[in-house]
Amino acid sequence: MSVWSSYPFARITLCFGLGIILHRYFNPNFILASTTILMSSFYLLTLIFRKKYPAFLAICYGGIIISCCVLLGALRINLEKPIHQKQHILHSDIHSYQSFHMRIDGFPVEKPKHLIFQATILNALKTSNSDDSTSNKLTKISGKISLYISKDSLTDIPEYGDIIASLKKPFLLQAPKNPHEFDYSAYMARKGIHHQLFLSEEEFKIVANIPANRLIALSHKTRLFFKNSLFKFIPNKSSRDIALALILGIKDDLEKDLKVAYSSAGAMHVLAVSGLHVGIIHMLLSWALGFLKKYRFGRALFLVNALFFLWCYAFVTGLSPSVLRAVIMFSVVIIGNNTLRFHNVYNSLSASAFFILLYNPFMLMEVGFQLSYSAVLGIVYLQPKIYNLFKVKNYFLDKAWSITCVSLAAQTATFPIGLYYFHQFPTYFLASNLIVIPAAFGILLNGLAVLIFSLFSDTISIWLGKLLDLMIYLLNKAVLFINELPLSLIDWIRLDSSQLVMIYIIMLSLILLFKQKTASYLKTSFIACLAFMLITGQQLVSAKQSEQLVYYEIRNNNAIDFIENGHVNTFLFNTAVDDELINYQIGPNRLANSLPKFHRNQLISGTKIKNLGEVIFWKKYKILIVNQSISKLSISSIIDTDFLILSGNHFVDLKKLKSNFNFKHLIIDSTYKKYRSKGLSNSLKKENIPHWNINEDGAFIFDVK
Repeated sequence: MSVWSSYPFARITLCFGLGIILHRYFNPNFILASTTILMSSFYLLTLIFRKKYPAFLAICYGGIIISCCVLLGALRINLEKPIHQKQHILHSDIHSYQSFHMRIDGFPVEKPKHLIFQATILNALKTSNSDDSTSNKLTKISGKISLYISKDSLTDIPEYGDIIASLKKPFLLQAPKNPHEFDYSAYMARKGIHHQLFLSEEEFKIVANIPANRLIALSHKTRLFFKNSLFKFIPNKSSRDIALALILGIKDDLEKDLKVAYSSAGAMHVLAVSGLHVGIIHMLLSWALGFLKKYRFGRALFLVNALFFLWCYAFVTGLSPSVLRAVIMFSVVIIGNNTLRFHNVYNSLSASAFFILLYNPFMLMEVGFQLSYSAVLGIVYLQPKIYNLFKVKNYFLDKAWSITCVSLAAQTATFPIGLYYFHQFPTYFLASNLIVIPAAFGILLNGLAVLIFSLFSDTISIWLGKLLDLMIYLLNKAVLFINELPLSLIDWIRLDSSQLVMIYIIMLSLILLFKQKTASYLKTSFIACLAFMLITGQQLVSAKQSEQLVYYEIRNNNAIDFIENGHVNTFLFNTAVDDELINYQIGPNRLANSLPKFHRNQLISGTKIKNLGEVIFWKKYKILIVNQSISKLSISSIIDTDFLILSGNHFVDLKKLKSNFNFKHLIIDSTYKKYRSKGLSNSLKKENIPHWNINEDGAFIFDVK
């Protein structure tokens, strides 16, 4: 019997996920045609080989089923794409509409200046001209948008289900301008969002309240009620913010320094309501309701009650995607544990992943999904094996060892994903989790008690709130202490997708080696290690040999990196800009090229030229930055330069440009307004003058070699 026979859903889910990954290579017509051929083959093979070659037939059946699962995954994600939705806003001429009606579909995310909502466009008012008369036509269109509403003097905050009317038009999210920068447009596209809209209070009107889902609307009101309860019974802001994040999943008000501390200590997972929190609820339910299993029909009664309370918690937290994912995962596991005679936890986890991906195939690309399932799989498989390495007789030491094993198993399974996405590793994660996991258990239990007693006894809730405040205060102190320890966080770690795959191949090979003691797994891990080292070596050699000029676009600024043999110097147009913003936009390219993080000691300055701008000399190249108007420029000779950068949003006289400057590369930087840079770019094209427009073309990269 095949080892896979015990994991039917694992095979289905893996193939379904493979189809999601490879979907771009299949279009719906090809998928339908292929499925038809496979089903026909299934029928013909049954007729021909059913009696004579049953073993061969079983292999063919397996291949057909696997292929169908791959095609189903590709079809499912293709159907979610706007290209197959005729009424999607991407297929509409936005400028032909006068106004839009949008429905609020989620909780607001609070930022310093805006409230950010997810909204769905329902229809738009279109003006059409016919027979010399104008008629208004309400057109049904669809599509999600990211809606930013200014907080300045906002009195009427939109709620879930509110229908908003506005004359402003949404605009398409743009791809990043800088190399390797986080692609926010692709990230939002995976959520089905392709447009943004910024509104002030005067630019919209709430015309109705028609929730897309009445149950979710009630869930949102419930979460808001309990949020206000925590505000009432936990007066200390820092403690209240942690309580809101840990119990209800509301992280908007978390202080930046506190979030950084939790992240550096390896405890950020407690501030996102997901698998850990639902796992704690599951543990409490198993302890409180486990006695029911002793009675007749007790398992069924336990199952109904456990699922009821588990989904009640999801309801209280607003049915957010991360909580739903965790609740679905544990629900399937609970159902399997209490209904199947031969239950396999890996099969249950695979089944839950399949149902989640069937509902939303884009979830496969979500970091939270990948981390959740990796962590749970690591805990289920590795934790018992690590725990059994040592036998601890002392009760308290045994519990500490058990928590350490859970932390070690989860971190082992997830650290490659963490390095790949976040480029950092918390050094003291074992120590922090020894504190954080028991604290999260106690805080969540106490927090739920506060919410329950707030319904009928303020006195009890006040005392529980004070206890909760103390618990969170002590937890914060512990996390801040760990964060301040030397080398608490190793960051700026480069890991690309090929290295990520190699690490997981090494880990799986070693696990199978210890389990089956087969030399082939040792060879596989050795080859993967060698490949990892070769990839890393190639990256370092490439970085050492690189010689580039990279002109970045930074919000309210511009920057030029001069890269030479693994070293980098930077010219900033405005040195007053925050370092964090600079690193956010130029850091990804530096990290991808094994270059150091931006520091002020890397800054260089140019030589000022009166009434013209600045000049920088690098290697054999001359870079001239013209940040003054050249319309009135009066010089006796032509200025020679390798790079001519037009800056400052000034009008450019093309005759003066051609007669006064001799250049090899012309760059229009992002200090130019988009309309002016576009007009200048069009004029240069008419004159057949090659140029680079940062606003339209993105960062300029010049490779010396």
